[in-house]
Amino acid sequence: MFKRLPRGGRKPVLARLARLLSVLLLAALCLSGFASASPAPGLASGQDDKNVLILFPFTQDYPVHAQLVKGFRERLLQSRRTIRISYEYLDLARFTDEEAYLADVARFFQEKYSRLRPDIVVSGGPLRQFFDTYGERMFPGVPVVFPRDENAALEAQPEDDFTASKQSDFMKSVDIIFRARPATKTVYVVLGDSDEERNIRRKMEHVAQSYQGRARFVFTGGLSLARMLETVGGAGADGAVLFMRWLRDARGDSFIPEDVLKSVCQVSTAPVFTVVEPSLGGGAVGGYLFSFELFGRRLAEETLARLDARHEPERLPYPAASEYVFDWRQLERWKISETTLPKGSRIEFREPSAWSLHKWYILGGVAVLFFETALVVGLAVNRSRRRKVELELKRLNASLEEIVASRTRQLQEANEQLELAKSSLEKMNSRLELVSRTDSLTGLYNRRHVEEAAAREHERSLRTGDVFSVVLCDIDFFKQVNDLYGHEAGDLLLRLVAEDLSREVRPYDILSRWGGEEFLLFLPATGQEVASGIAERIRRSIRERAYSYDGRTLRLTATFGVSTVRGGESVTEVIRRADEALYEGKRSGRNRVVAV
Repeated sequence: MFKRLPRGGRKPVLARLARLLSVLLLAALCLSGFASASPAPGLASGQDDKNVLILFPFTQDYPVHAQLVKGFRERLLQSRRTIRISYEYLDLARFTDEEAYLADVARFFQEKYSRLRPDIVVSGGPLRQFFDTYGERMFPGVPVVFPRDENAALEAQPEDDFTASKQSDFMKSVDIIFRARPATKTVYVVLGDSDEERNIRRKMEHVAQSYQGRARFVFTGGLSLARMLETVGGAGADGAVLFMRWLRDARGDSFIPEDVLKSVCQVSTAPVFTVVEPSLGGGAVGGYLFSFELFGRRLAEETLARLDARHEPERLPYPAASEYVFDWRQLERWKISETTLPKGSRIEFREPSAWSLHKWYILGGVAVLFFETALVVGLAVNRSRRRKVELELKRLNASLEEIVASRTRQLQEANEQLELAKSSLEKMNSRLELVSRTDSLTGLYNRRHVEEAAAREHERSLRTGDVFSVVLCDIDFFKQVNDLYGHEAGDLLLRLVAEDLSREVRPYDILSRWGGEEFLLFLPATGQEVASGIAERIRRSIRERAYSYDGRTLRLTATFGVSTVRGGESVTEVIRRADEALYEGKRSGRNRVVAV
């Protein structure tokens, strides 16, 4: 239903390992992201060329980031300057409280941008504390632009900055609930328990004071996720839910707000309103929604003003980045009339009406009827002399209507057949692609897939300098199993061993059936020592497991060959050395791991 992110500090050893892997992955993404965005500053650059670095607080697939970048880039493209944009993505949803992680990231940025110096850095509210602590160390002397409208973006602001003008965005989000549902008696404000969300709650409590006597406001900040869902599930007919943000619950677990919103919409017995446009479409009614695309354009204006140094960004006009947007499907579901919505509201996901679908048929029918009426009037004047013509026209008109109806049915049937054929072809192509890359017995990837994947990993290894390892696994004396118990027993054991291997490997490792009773494990970014450890762990797991077939208990062992890429080697050469190591293990007694 939703993605729960691990709680920081629960297992110190695993946390340190996860942090190290995250920093390494971040480094790889950052280097590739900067290189694809633009050449290094100073290389073939004009005097007016500028380099802008944007630091995002969450991962690259966070939908808000893409919308903000779209608006930001569109505005910068209208500038006469040559501006190169690069991006960095932190993972604050998982590492909010990991001080060591933030310190590692700061050291990485300090080293990287000591040579790739940006002209200006753009960031957001969740990273303000990070910049207060490490900003001057990472980017000495480089100006930093933070968005001015942090309140509308649902980011933290000091309490004394909460003026009436900033309060208006929150007020509009609440006011639209009472416009759409005048009988609302209880408003459930869904907010998590992070520092930012507690700050937003304090501001929302000010707004709630304006509605004393009209409705009761229930805040969910001190609840766990399960308890919050239970609370909104009992909202009732006179209630409404205002979903603002859910990054962290009272237990300290972190979440992705969009996933939590979907869960809220599923359990809520009252309409769910929200405050950001990316949330629309998952079951929420809508409301006064903050557009990150408009916000990106405004942030670009502030950046250009700082680059031009003509005036302070604070003196720029302050266009709104929010608008009234609603989901037509949810308006229909909760019986909310569009007449109660503010003028100029944008309605999304509207289903086409009969008029828009059949407008030309209706106009054609009206035209035909009008033509018939004119004929009837003319025939009435000359009825005696044109009796025959009148009868012929009636026959012709009936035939015309039948032809139109017949052609309409044929067109509809043809469209339906075309859609069915298209859907069938897509399903067939998908199945063929899966079959072509999957071993039918074990369900693992087949040899073709791992060869293609290994080639891509080899190219990445050449770019980044990371090593990779190959592990070949062969079940010992497997022919005896087939000879003693039959091929059905052998097939069953192959499937069970494949399941054991799948449980032992890491999510990003590539496991395949190489042939017969051999399996190949491709380990990206893994040295020989770690690869040998993984192989040894799998070997012990197979040796210690008791396999059952037809009431018999069978014991298996396996031999492993391990090789790690060397300079100048191809993937084929690495696999060949692993194969040689495997056969060395066979010759030296089996049931062992041999690395070369």
